Amino acid sequence: MGGGTGANLEFFGPEILKLKKVYVVDLAGSLLKVAKSRAEKNQWSHVETVEADATKWQPSEGQVD
Repeated sequence: MGGGTGANLEFFGPEILKLKKVYVVDLAGSLLKVAKSRAEKNQWSHVETVEADATKWQPSEGQVD
């Protein structure tokens, strides 16, 4: 389980802009670099990459859905 390169975010299309915050969580920093680049290219300022174990990580604001 992990966000990898964030390629799946593109399936949201313009609907991704309706999300308040998106976290791409993965153990592989190299994949997260691609995800960060993808977010910057698409001007998704609400997308944050996190290098962590997605099965254990929790955001500072608590639970997410």
